[in-house]
Amino acid sequence: TDYLQKKRVADQYTVLANRLRNAVERYRAEKERKRQRKAIETAQEGISILNEDGEYIYVNQAYADIYGYDPDEM
Repeated sequence: TDYLQKKRVADQYTVLANRLRNAVERYRAEKERKRQRKAIETAQEGISILNEDGEYIYVNQAYADIYGYDPDEM
């Protein structure tokens, strides 16, 4: 039984380590996404993303300014 208890504790540490690793990875990925989004939003160049039907799904302010629209209008 002592072996089984030690194994259970070791398994719990493994689970905890995995959860911590996953949380850190999610945090880093979210931080990177925020950094990239800010770079796109504040870029001096016009940037747009269109769906497969050619409809705008995102434009940054610079792109909207080029065409004289508000980003929400595009």
